[in-house]
Amino acid sequence: MKGHRDRSLAQGGLSLVEMLIATGIGAIMITIIVALTSYAERSFAVTSSHVDLETKGRNALDKLTRELRQATAVISCDTNLPFKWFTVTNAVEGFALTLSWDAETKIVKLEKVGPTPDDNRSERLLGNCERWDFTFCQRAPSVGPSEVSFSPASSLADCKLIVMSWTCRQELIGKLEAENVQEMQIALRNKVN
Repeated sequence: MKGHRDRSLAQGGLSLVEMLIATGIGAIMITIIVALTSYAERSFAVTSSHVDLETKGRNALDKLTRELRQATAVISCDTNLPFKWFTVTNAVEGFALTLSWDAETKIVKLEKVGPTPDDNRSERLLGNCERWDFTFCQRAPSVGPSEVSFSPASSLADCKLIVMSWTCRQELIGKLEAENVQEMQIALRNKVN
């Protein structure tokens, strides 16, 4: 009889207390896994957005560097909001290049007008651009003990260096957003003087 009793206790299963403890531990584990997965998704979204903004900013920098370095002169500009723009010319190749920013649409656009209609093109360089600024500077730098700076040009004809900066933002999940700030200095290589 004693052997029969030991066998029934061994095959009895879990008690109610053991089942409640196991269920509680399982619920805690599932909650932790869901929280970590949610955190990983947000981290991935933020990282992807930063990479996207950085790539677009880098492409704009490359395009502007290629186009503006070939310019011979700045011929006009306007800094009145909501529409800022400046136009440079390349007298050697015979084209005009206008870079503009519309504060309402938050788009930076590049327009190239060449000697023939086939040379004309317009393209959107940046979207979600919250800020875009430019300054025209003279040729000679001012060298200080810890930095090199350029003096603003007194007229468009004196411009040898264009300093530009912009800020682009991209909204993510909920209140999260990514931001990319770029600044560049482009010397007009083909400046005619």
